[in-house]
Amino acid sequence: MFLLLGLLTVLRGLHGGPNLHKKFLQTTIPEKISTSEAITDPENNVAYVITIGGNPYFVHLTKQSFLSSASVVYFYDKNDIQHHQPLSAQMDCSYHGYVAGFPNSLVSLNICSGLRGTLQFKNISYAVEPVESVSGFMHVIYEEKSDINPIPLLLKNDTYSYESSQYKVRKSSERLSHTKLSSRYIDMYIVVDKNLFDYMGSDINTVTQKIIQIIGLVNTMFIQLKLTVRISSIEIWSDKNKISTEGPPYNVLYKFLDWKYKFASQPHHTAYLFAFKENPTFIGVTVPGEICGKIATGGVALYLVGLSLESYAVSIVQLLGLNVGMSYDNTEICHCSGDVCTMTPEALQSGGVKDFSTCSLDDFKYFAAYSGIECLHKILPDEPVYKQRKMCGNGILETGEQCDCGTVKECTHPDCCDARTCLKKKDKVCGSGACCTTNCKIKPRNTLCRKAVDECDFEEFCNGNQSICVPDAYARDGELCESGDAYCYKGRCRSVNRQCNRVLGAGSRGAPYACYDEVNSRSDRYGNCGRGICEFSRSMCGKLVCAWPYKTLVSRPNLSVIYTHIRDEICASGFLNAEKLPRDTFTTVQTPEDRDETFVEDGSMCGPEMYCVNFSCVEVKYLMDKTRCDNARHCASKGGLYLLTASHFRENLEVSMMDTRTKLVKAF
Repeated sequence: MFLLLGLLTVLRGLHGGPNLHKKFLQTTIPEKISTSEAITDPENNVAYVITIGGNPYFVHLTKQSFLSSASVVYFYDKNDIQHHQPLSAQMDCSYHGYVAGFPNSLVSLNICSGLRGTLQFKNISYAVEPVESVSGFMHVIYEEKSDINPIPLLLKNDTYSYESSQYKVRKSSERLSHTKLSSRYIDMYIVVDKNLFDYMGSDINTVTQKIIQIIGLVNTMFIQLKLTVRISSIEIWSDKNKISTEGPPYNVLYKFLDWKYKFASQPHHTAYLFAFKENPTFIGVTVPGEICGKIATGGVALYLVGLSLESYAVSIVQLLGLNVGMSYDNTEICHCSGDVCTMTPEALQSGGVKDFSTCSLDDFKYFAAYSGIECLHKILPDEPVYKQRKMCGNGILETGEQCDCGTVKECTHPDCCDARTCLKKKDKVCGSGACCTTNCKIKPRNTLCRKAVDECDFEEFCNGNQSICVPDAYARDGELCESGDAYCYKGRCRSVNRQCNRVLGAGSRGAPYACYDEVNSRSDRYGNCGRGICEFSRSMCGKLVCAWPYKTLVSRPNLSVIYTHIRDEICASGFLNAEKLPRDTFTTVQTPEDRDETFVEDGSMCGPEMYCVNFSCVEVKYLMDKTRCDNARHCASKGGLYLLTASHFRENLEVSMMDTRTKLVKAF
């Protein structure tokens, strides 16, 4: 499901491009001063006195690290040839802090070549930037404010508002205020489109500096969550756009995610397109709850005429907030320490500090606990990589190819496609694909092109118009399978009986609770919930424990097994000998992401209407997306309604753009 970030608006005035509407305040010469922190640790602390309206403000700053030695900016010359330069010179430029005497203040500044950034007080924000045409350390300071005039919402029939009823139910029963936040990192691949490049001055260094400034402010707002957005790299489409940014928001997102999947492979958690439009119908679009996947993690954030850099940073924070499990605030039940909460429509129009509400904090903690964002604990390797623009012969239809049947030796359609050039042969209707016959004709509509893996997966059929199969579709997470004894999860029936058969061998089955309770309380390599013991409530979500019906031992290479006699059952649990034990734990893994096949799979039933997620046993109703297709109610259990999920963002994204019907959620 896509969530459309608001604001169908026409805006005027700008802090970022040509700006005739800045509210001028004054010029000033900031003065660097000594403080105890700056004297003790001058590498990471600095302080300035900045005069605003005749009054001195003491700004205390600490270095903000969100660039690495491998961060790169890519750009293109007039011949569309790509070049790159490192961002290492900017690594020590970004700082964040506060204004002394103002508890509700935040500051984000880039201090290289003058001071550039934002000072946020309770209800007002000021922008500061150097006057480069004047000698000395002269700076201009002005109120940072967007000029916003709402216009009627478009796509009205395709949108629906957020329902607070489910929110209230979950909030009342799942308060996670006791949960401590830990440091997490989002590595972001940023793409700047040609229009925004031109609007910001058509200069690589200037645009790069503004993007770094925006992310610095984003990180200042995320301090409350202990979340840091790191710039993996910046790609500037300085010659021309690589995709069209015209059309409905979800189409733009489809195209960008398709482009990202094919080309932007430098290590990153998410990729965002920063683009400019004068009169757009939306300001941002993303897939909520997607942050650790490889396919659908990304978004589009539009810069509008009249939008300040601060407001643009807020829109990016809101989009990323949606990615990490947040919803828009219901102001009747959500509250924050300031006048304006971050996840509200007003945040884009208001100056000053914005805090995340209690609802947003609960959303984030709940998502972190149950939806799997362990990837954000890991800083990705600093290895700049860039995928080739296309590779004829890999069997994947890519930009500029009419067909791709594989290598010359393995070509699936030798009469239809030239395997050397990936061009269709003369007068052939199709060149490759699951829906293309060896006689180069499109297969008839309703011809099976992808078999169902199990009862939670659906068969897919050719649509009669294209040579490639329609997107993969499957039952919603939480649907029952295996005659009601298991749940569907991520398109597969998560049955412990089937898993025991795969791991230990035929005849084994899922063990009773008493076995799990005994084995997973060991807190060793044979029984654990990650780093330690399994508490009572999650003992069935740790190591896989199977009932072993034979007198002979399990015979499988590299698998060590222990046997425990509980009542009338022989309980068996094992670990792979190839595992490397972490130094600081007796178990075999530290995080859910490190699990192997000897652990209970996520989605496995652990109680009445409950299944396992990340070593925890959670109620299905809290994780089931009720806005998506109900297989039994809407599809007669035949899967006739395609679901728009991360699974659709595969190699054939262009098909899903035509065949998938999606609902949009308006932001406000």
